[in-house]
Amino acid sequence: MNFAAFQLELGLVALALVLLVLDVLHKKTLNISKGYAIGTIGLGILLILSFLIKNPVIVPDSMVQLDGMALGFKRMFLALGLGFFIINQNWIERRNDSFITYQILFLLALVGMMIACSINNLALLFLTMEMVAVPFYVLVGYLNDKDSSLESGVKYLIMAALASAVMVMGIAFVYGVSGTLYLDKLAQFTPPAEMKTAYWLGVMLIVAGLGFKISAFPFHYWAPDVYQGAAAPVTGLLASASKAVGFVLLTRFAVAAMPLGTAQVTLLWVVISAASILYGNLCAIPQQNVKRLIAFSGIANAGYMMMAFAVGDAMAFSAMFYYLIAYAFTIMGAFLAITLVESEVGSSDLDALAALPGRSPFAAFLLSAAMVSLAGIPPMAGFIGKFLLLKSVFIQGVAGSGALIALACIALFGVIVSIYYYFGVIRAIYWPREYAQKHHAQGERIAFPRILWVVGTLSLAMMVLPGVYPALFLKATQWMAGALTFVTH
Repeated sequence: MNFAAFQLELGLVALALVLLVLDVLHKKTLNISKGYAIGTIGLGILLILSFLIKNPVIVPDSMVQLDGMALGFKRMFLALGLGFFIINQNWIERRNDSFITYQILFLLALVGMMIACSINNLALLFLTMEMVAVPFYVLVGYLNDKDSSLESGVKYLIMAALASAVMVMGIAFVYGVSGTLYLDKLAQFTPPAEMKTAYWLGVMLIVAGLGFKISAFPFHYWAPDVYQGAAAPVTGLLASASKAVGFVLLTRFAVAAMPLGTAQVTLLWVVISAASILYGNLCAIPQQNVKRLIAFSGIANAGYMMMAFAVGDAMAFSAMFYYLIAYAFTIMGAFLAITLVESEVGSSDLDALAALPGRSPFAAFLLSAAMVSLAGIPPMAGFIGKFLLLKSVFIQGVAGSGALIALACIALFGVIVSIYYYFGVIRAIYWPREYAQKHHAQGERIAFPRILWVVGTLSLAMMVLPGVYPALFLKATQWMAGALTFVTH
């Protein structure tokens, strides 16, 4: 076992245990603010330490590898974890809930996300997926005083269990044919002619299980209801960090087990990507709830990111990593604002945003900036991300793939459609309906603690800086994509 690849995870587990032990031994004296300070400082230290790890640690025949891709995403998850830890804490204080119950579950989910970055084994792929999913079973249904939250928790539990069962079946088929669970060995394996059907059935079942994680069509059915019913911070975690974990796992598996770039595999990814883009964007148009709208737009954004699998080269995956990082921090900023609105107004409907500019100008601006970035308007990071992905698809399509040209056209259509509903959110904020304006006109100013200003500013910076200085961020994502070894068996 490559224990050097677990340095940050061990620190995160230690932090969770410290908080748990302090809560048990000093429950009366450990108030919310002290526990919050310990957690925030601990996550901050781990984030700083992650940048001190310069040399990736690659050990042959190890279940985990600390390569460039792993290290880059570990840093991203720690930054997201720190941001959402602060957002969660503000939400907990507004609800006057228990600190430990919620935040320990969040830290444990974060441990699973961190380990997922380094997986080199199908058994560990399944295990890390469960390590992330199990805490979310509780977090999604955390609002036990609301029927919609409990319903969402049950829905997520059933669908996630089904996805896990499908994935285990797929792993069994792949292992039965190849005789290995290691991804680096799987990359060197070519299934014999008489076993190809069983092998590809296993591959498709694993892709289906991971498709649930990223809420790609047709594995998306859980997302809109769960997003709407869960608490806003939990929905933000599902839409950003949990989706990113799914793409990390899917990338590790697809690059090792599938000959990306071949005609059949390209067509498969073109179909899934195009269907996700069309379905997500068209279904987002009539939505009147912000969280439900982001769920459908998340399906479309999964489609955009899956274009990299259809292309299947390092340039495309570098573009996908760029877009995925920008998307995750954009969602964090959006849900910071949505959490404040939902805590104060008790609703996340578009009409609830009517008085936001007067009650919290920065929250209104932050949510609007997030919508602009998600719509792909320059100079925001979302524009550069979509441009890089489309560029890679066009280059490969011009080289002779008509399916990729069609995919690029569908993606452009989806971008145009998305502008309508993303700007519909901005319209609801600054130019609300007359009914909404009257209904929400009265209301006190929403408290915006200074620490949330820091998180909001960080999120805003990650929406703008990658769009203004793309070369700096592209260098990092190219380094991450350079860890991938593409196969052609």
